[in-house]
Amino acid sequence: MSIKRSVLLFLVLLPVCCCRNTEPTRVPEADYLLIDRQVKDFTKSISPDGTEAEFKISCDASSWEVTLPEDAAWISLGERTKTGKNAWTLPYTAASNESIYPRTARILFKAGEHSVQVTLEQGVPDPLTLNKVPGFYGIEGVNVIPTGSRQSSSFHFGNSWIYRITEPSTLTVLSIGIIPWNLKSGEYINVSYKVVRQGMEEMYVPSVDVEVVRVTNTLVWLRKNESEYFIIER
Repeated sequence: MSIKRSVLLFLVLLPVCCCRNTEPTRVPEADYLLIDRQVKDFTKSISPDGTEAEFKISCDASSWEVTLPEDAAWISLGERTKTGKNAWTLPYTAASNESIYPRTARILFKAGEHSVQVTLEQGVPDPLTLNKVPGFYGIEGVNVIPTGSRQSSSFHFGNSWIYRITEPSTLTVLSIGIIPWNLKSGEYINVSYKVVRQGMEEMYVPSVDVEVVRVTNTLVWLRKNESEYFIIER
C-alpha cells in the first residue's frame, strides 16, 4: 500500500474513532423495582419487642437508592448485599418500643422513575411489660419482690431453668419452673410453682399454662391471669 493511500484511509477512519471516543457513558434506567416482591407501596407490622430482618430488592439497575426519614431513629439499616443477578438484600433492625405510643417509619426505595414506599408500624407493648421489677405478683394475693433481705436466683440446666426468690427472715422460698430457655412472645408454656415456708410446702401448683408476654435478654414476663403473673430473670 502506498503512503498516499495509507494517509487517505487514516483520514477517513479518524472521524469514526473520534465519534466513538466522545460518546457519553449512559447509566441504564431501571425497568423495574420490587421490594419483597411488591411493586407498590405496602405496610409491615413490627412487634413491640423489635426485630432484625431484611428487605429483598429486585431491580435491573444497580443505582437504586433507599431513604430513611430522620424521625425514624428506632430503625437502622445495614449494608446492602448482592445475592444474584438484579437481586440484593438490605438488613434492618427495629428497636423495641418502650413507650406507650405506637410509631411509624416510612422507608422509600427509588430507582429511576420507579419507587416503593414501605411503612413500618410498631404497636405498643403490653402494659404488664412496663413493670421491669422481677418478682411473683398476685401469688397468695401479695407481691413478692426481691428487695432488701429477699434474694433471687436462677438455676440453669440444659435448655431450661428454675427461678427462685428467697426471704431468709421468714425462711420462705418461692420458685417457678421448669422454664424452657428458648421462648417466644405470645406462646403458652406449662410450668409449676410452689411456696415453701420454714421447710414446709404451703402451696404447690404442679401444672399451669402461662402466657409468655415478652422475652428479652435479661427478663421474661409470664402471665397466669389478669391478677397473677411472674417477672423472672434469665
